[in-house]
Amino acid sequence: MPVITSIERRVDPVTNEPVLTIRGLGFVPNTVIRWSGTDRTTIYVSPFELALASSDAALAVRGGTFVARNESPGGGESRPFVFKPATSLRRRAAH
Repeated sequence: MPVITSIERRVDPVTNEPVLTIRGLGFVPNTVIRWSGTDRTTIYVSPFELALASSDAALAVRGGTFVARNESPGGGESRPFVFKPATSLRRRAAH
C-alpha cells in the first residue's frame, strides 16, 4: 500500500513549467495520484518518488488533498495527504 510523506512544488529551470514531486513509500510503475477526486497523469520516478505531468502540476500546485493508488493485486490507496503550498511559487534565478 502506498504512503505519501511529502509534496514539493518548484519550477523546472529548463522549461519554466511547474513541477509537483510526491515522495513516499510503496510506489510502483502503475501508481496513480488522485487530486481533487480525479486521477492525474502520474510519472513514476522510483519506489519513493512520483511527479505530476506539467499540465496537472500547474493545477495541483494550488494545493488540496492527494491520494496515491496502486492497482491490484496488492494495491490500495494511501491515506489522504493535504498539501498547503506557500503563498507563491517563485522561479529560481539562473546562476
